[in-house]
Amino acid sequence: MNAEDRIWFLYIARCADGSLYTGIATNVDRRIREHNSLEKGANYCKARRPVTLLARWTCGPDMGTALRIERAVKKLSRKKKGLAAAGLRTVVKTRRGKYALYEGEVLRTVVAGVSTSSCESA
Repeated sequence: MNAEDRIWFLYIARCADGSLYTGIATNVDRRIREHNSLEKGANYCKARRPVTLLARWTCGPDMGTALRIERAVKKLSRKKKGLAAAGLRTVVKTRRGKYALYEGEVLRTVVAGVSTSSCESA
């Protein structure tokens, strides 16, 4: 599989201490296994195992877009991340090419200046 053929995902996982971890990966199931393994995974998760997947969103083939969305979601409050993971909120692309957290009737912009792929709930 070429780098151009990969699809990037944003994911939110719950750690054993109840904290939420946000990341991106091309294979989320493998990444969660890595977080739970002794050799790989984010340093944040190493002391908070086991890690369980709460939600994932398809962000498209562009890693740069996925990174910008990840950075924006990491800035959200724990409550907003939890609502997104529960399916009560989702990340959408606005008409102006920005990414936003959809909250019923309100769009809250979370990433400005992104105009490539979309991020849809999967």
